[in-house]
Amino acid sequence: MAGSALYGTPPANDRDFAVVKAALRIVNVPESEIDAIASMGVPLMFDPGPTPPHNSHQGRIIARMSVVIFLLVLITGIRVMLRYTRKELKVGLDDLFAIIATLCACSWFAIVIGMATYGGAGKHIYDVTYSEMAIFISLGSVGQTIFWISVGLISVAITLFNRRLTGLTSVRWQRAHITFLVLLAIYIVTALFLSIFDCLPAGVIYDVVRYGSTPQPPKCMGNSKLQLALSIAHMTFEFALLCVPLVVLYIMQMSLFTKIRLGFLFSVGAVSCIASVVRQELPQSQNPDMTWIFQYQLSWSIVDLFFAITAASLPVLNVLLPTKWRASSNTPQLGNISILRHGKSKGSVKLGSNELISRPDGTVNDEFELSEPSDAWSVEKDSFTQKTEQRWNSAYHETVQVPAPSLPHDL
Repeated sequence: MAGSALYGTPPANDRDFAVVKAALRIVNVPESEIDAIASMGVPLMFDPGPTPPHNSHQGRIIARMSVVIFLLVLITGIRVMLRYTRKELKVGLDDLFAIIATLCACSWFAIVIGMATYGGAGKHIYDVTYSEMAIFISLGSVGQTIFWISVGLISVAITLFNRRLTGLTSVRWQRAHITFLVLLAIYIVTALFLSIFDCLPAGVIYDVVRYGSTPQPPKCMGNSKLQLALSIAHMTFEFALLCVPLVVLYIMQMSLFTKIRLGFLFSVGAVSCIASVVRQELPQSQNPDMTWIFQYQLSWSIVDLFFAITAASLPVLNVLLPTKWRASSNTPQLGNISILRHGKSKGSVKLGSNELISRPDGTVNDEFELSEPSDAWSVEKDSFTQKTEQRWNSAYHETVQVPAPSLPHDL
């Protein structure tokens, strides 16, 4: 920016001086020495050489973020359109939170574009001015807060979708999902609170000029510790969410092709899990050219956020597949099964007289009772599997393998 000195040179004005002091305070330079050092500028921690390169990757960062924003809006937009236009799909809270999460994620990607456009991200640090560095650090702090809120909201959306499939099939599943939602709410509120109050005075971390202008250095608990705690919590939630549909998928009686296809849908979420682990396990770079290496550090965060949102919407997009991929004509549809509430058998499962539902262990329930004078029978639901199959059928339009027709011997 005009009027601002380049990073590594003496500050050109009071704003530059405040940015220099902030940079020195962040690296814990003693307060008694800061003013003397700040008047000479932030020293470069490396020698760029007599003919340093002046190339930039700003355009590449902006292009990547623009493409990701477009894809996220497209995927979420198709999800919402399908919910409202397909009669077999119903709008739920998971769709609402998916929309909010997508908006937050797009905000984060927009902030990265701002860091590249106005904050010098993608340029070598010796080509960045102090004003640009102030924007780079301030937007980076805002972006971190939005990132953690985004991944929390995505996890809420996925949890609500899992609850659609299993939440009412047993008390244990329902309690598990409610507990998980409470933990996620605590996580989001904690991430927001700790980000704002990471340094005192509150919010000073979002304004680098203010950070360097305060009479006394702000008291901070350490950004690295905060990022570590939030990252570990995020990884735990992601792996736990991934296990829920895989466990249910394992016990469902579906064709191998169907299990592979649905397993692929959920494996997209595994990519996000892997990205969160890799991002955490990668050693912090000691390269002092931080605006230049920012583009490389950004990659795994993009993968984490993008695939998490994509995984949340893919099960809904499943309806776009050809019908013959989603159902097999030689097996009965669970759409013919309804939950009855009559007599002593509250919530029994009504079947055609030639249909049975098998348990997860492969056996069948042969305890029939005549529900009414017709050729329809009712069997007591004996596990959460029967009800889960109905929900999966509704969500994925799948058929569940039903064993050969059989009737009780005593009838």
